[in-house]
Amino acid sequence: MLHEPVFLGDFDVFSYYDDRILNFLDSIVSQDPMLAIRKGYGSKAHLELKKAKKLIYIPRNLLRKIRRKIHRR
Repeated sequence: MLHEPVFLGDFDVFSYYDDRILNFLDSIVSQDPMLAIRKGYGSKAHLELKKAKKLIYIPRNLLRKIRRKIHRR
């Protein structure tokens, strides 16, 4: 049992994975640049959060100016 081959038949592990890696890299490199862009939900969520912060943005100085005007009266 210890001296039996790991893979049955005439299976060459190195050539099998060598072909798979080459096919994988070829599929990546052969794509058009616009089709190769992979943006998941994370980038969309980041952009939406950025837009929301711009809408709600209140500068600190604005609040200070309002307080000063109230205290002057």
